[in-house]
Amino acid sequence: MSSLLPYAIIIGIVVIFFGVCYVVFSGNSGKKEMGNGEVLNRNDNQFRRIKQNGITVTDQRVKPSVAHERHEPSQNTAWGTTQGETVRRVRQTGGTAVHNKRHAVRDLEATYVLPKEDVEFLAAQEKKEQERSREENLSTSRREKEDLGAVVAADLAEKQAVRAARAKTAVQHVLAANEKQREIEKTQIINRQDMWRVLQDGRHSETAASRHTENTPGDQVHPQATVADMRGQQPSPVFTAAEISPVIQQCVDDFLQHFGKATAKRKALVTEITVAAFTYVGCRSDRERQELIEPLLAHEALHNMQKAYVAHPQEEVKEIALMAFKDAVRKTAATTRHFIAVEALKVLPYLSLPHYKILAILFTFLYSRNTRNVDKESFCSYLDSHVLPFQAGLPMEKAYYQQLGYYQCTVTENKETRFAEILRGSYPLLFEYRGMTPLELQDILQGQSIPSEYVVTSFNSDLIKLALIDESMAKAFFNRIHIQDRRMQQRLLQAVKSRPVDFSGEAALNIMENISPVLADLSDLWDSSQLRVSTLSLLGLYLAHGYIHSVTGEEVDLSRWFE
Repeated sequence: MSSLLPYAIIIGIVVIFFGVCYVVFSGNSGKKEMGNGEVLNRNDNQFRRIKQNGITVTDQRVKPSVAHERHEPSQNTAWGTTQGETVRRVRQTGGTAVHNKRHAVRDLEATYVLPKEDVEFLAAQEKKEQERSREENLSTSRREKEDLGAVVAADLAEKQAVRAARAKTAVQHVLAANEKQREIEKTQIINRQDMWRVLQDGRHSETAASRHTENTPGDQVHPQATVADMRGQQPSPVFTAAEISPVIQQCVDDFLQHFGKATAKRKALVTEITVAAFTYVGCRSDRERQELIEPLLAHEALHNMQKAYVAHPQEEVKEIALMAFKDAVRKTAATTRHFIAVEALKVLPYLSLPHYKILAILFTFLYSRNTRNVDKESFCSYLDSHVLPFQAGLPMEKAYYQQLGYYQCTVTENKETRFAEILRGSYPLLFEYRGMTPLELQDILQGQSIPSEYVVTSFNSDLIKLALIDESMAKAFFNRIHIQDRRMQQRLLQAVKSRPVDFSGEAALNIMENISPVLADLSDLWDSSQLRVSTLSLLGLYLAHGYIHSVTGEEVDLSRWFE
């Protein structure tokens, strides 16, 4: 028994301890439940006062799982937080305000009730603050737009000022160019009227029969005005009643009616070219004029000639048109020249001066050569009078060459031809060989003399050459210098060709530069443009010849191509 006593004491102590704990803790729980009851009673009184004031206070932290519902007008519902903010939003569940009584104590600690007057005052203040903020935003936006408008206006003003300055500069350049052109015309060395006067004087010795050899046996011979006469006696823009006959007036009216509205300038141009055309072909009376244009093709040719001159009222175009009109109405339909002239009148309205310059350059170096170009001086003179007028303003654009091909004035070749090759082929004795020494010439002549004008200095060396461009002219050349010995002639030609030179590339360009800068510049233009692959058709030959004749007065025999 004594051994169990300690255990009994321990068990007793434990029982007493748990008993004391039960008594202590059971008393605090009763007080807590009583305190919660009092708090709930106070909450009920608080909610009754809230209902009487018509204001409901709630908390967004209310959980819907333990909600009690009652109907309340939402427009009068609000609560205030401890931070002084007014909250008007109410959770809606079918039009009822939701409250959580379980957390009422915590809700009351976080919120306090505001009277209705305070809520309305705060709402008015909030609305006023929103309006003031809206006005500030509008004012800021308006200022930004005004600033942007000012920037745009300034930018537009600056662009307009730049455009005005460019326009003013362009006008000044045009005026300066016109003034420069007038000065050039005043100081031009070769006067075209003087040139034509010399040519006209040289033709006075020709008989009337020789001037009309182009007429066929069946054609009636009429007194005709030459191109030189037309240049010296150009029709005046103001015509007398005798010059404007009924037939001429009818031709003018037909053209003007065909193209609609007629201005005074257009009428004057049509009248001018019509009077000049009938004068050029030798029609002096209305009967002759009527007979001339009676055939349909002749009337069409007149119409195309008028159209060409009205489209391009320039003296060069006028001369080409008159030449083509004469060939179209005076040559028989069986001749090639008649057919080409009719086609030329059709394309004349669509060609401009750049097109004619291309045709003239091609004609000058591919189909024509000057037998007097035997030394540097004569070559430079030829370049200045027969090449420089066409080289100035020569177009480089490919479109001009394509247009000439479309109108069948040119043909594009597959093989390129460099400018140095053309000079070498046209003037072989001048560019392919260096020449001979004076001692070699004296040894060949064996005491016989040659006039000094038939011996020239070489282009590409200090040696001398005969004034020959190729061997085809040798027979006539030896006849002029009175050398009939065939053996001596052969020895002279062998001496001229004894020193060949490679006329190509940079060496050829240096030789051309030594002759004339015009020749070197033309070589660059030729090799860098479509000229190097272009040749002329019969129509291109005809138009090029007419343009060259109108500018330089040079006569070229086209019979080998047209007859």
